[in-house]
Amino acid sequence: MPRKILAIQFKYLGDVVVATPALRALKEHSGGAELHVLVPEEAAPLLAHAPWIDRVWGFPRRRGRMNLRAAWPVVKELRAQRFDVSVDLAGNDRGALLSALIGARARIGMRAPNGSLLRRACYTRTVETLDATRHESLRLWAVVAAMGVPYPDDMRMHVTADPALLPAAKAYLAGVEVLCFINASQPKREWPLSHWAEVHAMASAHGGTIGFTGGHSAREKALLRELRQRIPQAIVLEPAEPLQVLIASLAQLKGLITTDSSPMHIAAALGVPT
Repeated sequence: MPRKILAIQFKYLGDVVVATPALRALKEHSGGAELHVLVPEEAAPLLAHAPWIDRVWGFPRRRGRMNLRAAWPVVKELRAQRFDVSVDLAGNDRGALLSALIGARARIGMRAPNGSLLRRACYTRTVETLDATRHESLRLWAVVAAMGVPYPDDMRMHVTADPALLPAAKAYLAGVEVLCFINASQPKREWPLSHWAEVHAMASAHGGTIGFTGGHSAREKALLRELRQRIPQAIVLEPAEPLQVLIASLAQLKGLITTDSSPMHIAAALGVPT
């Protein structure tokens, strides 16, 4: 049996959230092995309070690419851990390269039709992935199944908020019970602002305390400013910072209304009606 396992999910926030059922199942069926998880540093707070993870490693990067100069000290520290097994849940070239650099004795990854020809050399074992019509959490479990992990009894996603941030989250929400997150990483996933104006009108008619917020990019902040101009009476909150405060704030909501976004996955994993 392995003594130390490293799971790699070198993707975006929502991808880390949907990996939690597979990670929990991996720990439960690891025979007492330590479970370490490597994610981009901006995603590390999502797993910081997960009771089934022994250590979360945050990996520095610029969005969309790896910064090896900044990351090499982390790679060296990971190599020193001498993992028995690494399992790459990312299924991309960056995850494969990290698997090879960290150098666990056994390295498991997805058998993907696309990607670098060098990827197959990064793993000691590749596994077939389920087709893309399946839920992503199920597809990620199929990767850890190569380690003898049975189908989980509980396939719910799970994120835990930091209880110490409750006061900051309450101050941020300032009485808002239902939050609308109007942005997504890709504009094609977003609603027109006129739709959000209709949501505000319906919510006002029913007497709930509803608020609006969005993401951090210049484009997303510009949409929030435009929303303020379109609905002057609306409660519009600045983007929550840092991610830990956003998680704690989402955990206290009665509901979240959103497009396909990272907060959608986080709120669902917190058990918030979404």
